Amino acid sequence: MPCRACNRRHFISSLPPRRMSTTVAANVAIVDDQDPLIHYTGVWQTSGGTGEFNVTTSFSSEAGAAATLSFNGTSVTVFGTVAAETEPNASLTFLVDSSVTGAYTPPNGMTSDIHHEALWASQSLSDGPHTLVITQATAQAAGVIFLDYIMWNTTSHAVPAYFIDDRDARIKYTPPWRQFGSDPDFMHTSQGTTTVGDSLSLQFDGTRITYWGGINNGSVGQVLNASMSIDSGPPKYFVPGLQSASVTTNNLYFDSGDLQPGTHQLTVTAENAHTVWSDYFLVTPNPVSSASATSASGSTSTSGTAGSDSTNSATPPPVKKSSHTAAIAASVVVVVVVLIALAGAIFFFLRRRRQRREPAGSGGTGEAAWPGAGGVHYAGGAVAGPSGTQHSGPDNKLARYQVPPVRANGEEAPPQYEA
Repeated sequence: MPCRACNRRHFISSLPPRRMSTTVAANVAIVDDQDPLIHYTGVWQTSGGTGEFNVTTSFSSEAGAAATLSFNGTSVTVFGTVAAETEPNASLTFLVDSSVTGAYTPPNGMTSDIHHEALWASQSLSDGPHTLVITQATAQAAGVIFLDYIMWNTTSHAVPAYFIDDRDARIKYTPPWRQFGSDPDFMHTSQGTTTVGDSLSLQFDGTRITYWGGINNGSVGQVLNASMSIDSGPPKYFVPGLQSASVTTNNLYFDSGDLQPGTHQLTVTAENAHTVWSDYFLVTPNPVSSASATSASGSTSTSGTAGSDSTNSATPPPVKKSSHTAAIAASVVVVVVVLIALAGAIFFFLRRRRQRREPAGSGGTGEAAWPGAGGVHYAGGAVAGPSGTQHSGPDNKLARYQVPPVRANGEEAPPQYEA
């Protein structure tokens, strides 16, 4: 179904925001009608327009068709689009945990479609798991009631995304921006500024954030310019192309991409005098820790160490494993070095002993290589000479020494060295 009212925007500063009738918790989860968390039975069709969440809606022309969502939270609200029909013949019923009930019937005499309509909101629920069943009670061939998205107040991190409306108290506008309200806006509210330097900041816990708002039409060079930064990092700029209507809604201004789990801050600044809009934000929650997952399931883990922090794990931290591996490797290296040094000492001792026992060649004196054989000279630093002292010769070569002469009684004379 086309979004027939998305290209019209009427700014009514006095229009009260349409909010969930139950008290909004710190986190409001949102799920699109096409999300696999919603299970459909019966015949359903898909539709959607640019002003609807993820540009999709679902409807059924079959009585008895149903949509089911399981969630953890304290209240739930179903939002949708309602087509203009003079005498609509369609209705939905709502059931939570087989006890909480409700229904929606479109009003007669509608002249234009309505969007982001809160079709039904539950009363306060106990904090825990619940099941919502939406049933097409009466139906007509043409779609009348279109499911768009479902929100629920929750303390759980195991949700697709958190929704943050432009009126959320966590958003700081500096100075305050002008407040508006219109049918195409989410929750029927938005805020805007035309003053260079005006900004908003939002601190959030999560691994990603997207920022959505409206765009005014303008001629070339007459469009908005906004800068966005995360944690005071380098800014990214949003300069849209020309719009086909006077104002379009549900436009993606900024996508942070993946962030490290933790607390972050988004800052948005108006860079020129063309309206920068704020409609809503979507935050990907931080990963669920093993401790949180255990608490949510109501089971007690037998792994881990008592008294450890909330991110318990049965696997030792990698840093400890690396330390043990390094210690073992160092011990092996020391043993190998000692063995090599011992083998070298034995080798030199045996070689020197054999050289002392060999008779001197003809000529009485001559050059001998240290420590090899065959007249090869070894270059290098200082090495141990025959007497165990260090000797080095010119040009970083080994010092030469004379073969000790043999006395008449068969004993060797002390060796004579020359530089």
